[in-house]
Amino acid sequence: MTDQETKPPQKEKFALIDKIGKTPRIYLRSCTSTGDISIKWEIKRQYEMLDEERSVIGYIVERKRPVSEIISSYFVSSKIDFYIDILDKSGHLFMSMAHKHNLLGSRAYIKAYNGHPVGTIKRVKSVKRRHYDLRDHKKNIFSQIKTSFVENNRFSILGMSGQERAFVSLLEEEKKTDELPSRDKCVLVDFGTKNWLLPQRTIILGMGIVLMFECFECVFYQKISKIINGIQKNKPNQNS
Repeated sequence: MTDQETKPPQKEKFALIDKIGKTPRIYLRSCTSTGDISIKWEIKRQYEMLDEERSVIGYIVERKRPVSEIISSYFVSSKIDFYIDILDKSGHLFMSMAHKHNLLGSRAYIKAYNGHPVGTIKRVKSVKRRHYDLRDHKKNIFSQIKTSFVENNRFSILGMSGQERAFVSLLEEEKKTDELPSRDKCVLVDFGTKNWLLPQRTIILGMGIVLMFECFECVFYQKISKIINGIQKNKPNQNS
């Protein structure tokens, strides 16, 4: 797929296209409220996309899921099926993503606004590490994530030479409000210095969304992460 094929016709979308194509980093931040819970026992989550200056450039909107599926996904991060739409600030569709799991791992299918495939993200099942293959629309692997389960906050996106070309980082930031202090969940997608094509940047953005759902939306994963972080902080310094 060429850059031209991913460009929507509406002028309002070109601002989002330009940001994703040029910005060095994008932040993903939860903006779900209690109003997202419907009377039909379905839940829809919403997230903001922000540029490097923390200005909102678009939204990530999950299509509604039954509460029963939400509860099960809290405990098994790899078994999350979700469908989302990426919108610009005016609500126009930029791309959509379907994340499906199976016995061998999971796949996220990314499509442009017109339904044309952009690429896929395949999670390879492994008991030793997290392993993702980022593939273009021709199913060619252009980048990978290979990291141990101990490294649970920063995920290097590797080029085919094995060197880091970009990364995704899971953050928690203080929320400044007049209410009780709290922490916002945030994901940083840093595109690095490589000149990625627009479809590749779109897939890397999708990788950040997948990690956001698998890590932040899974209570079991959060508990394990806190235990691992506590062990690492309490580990004695070898230089002392």
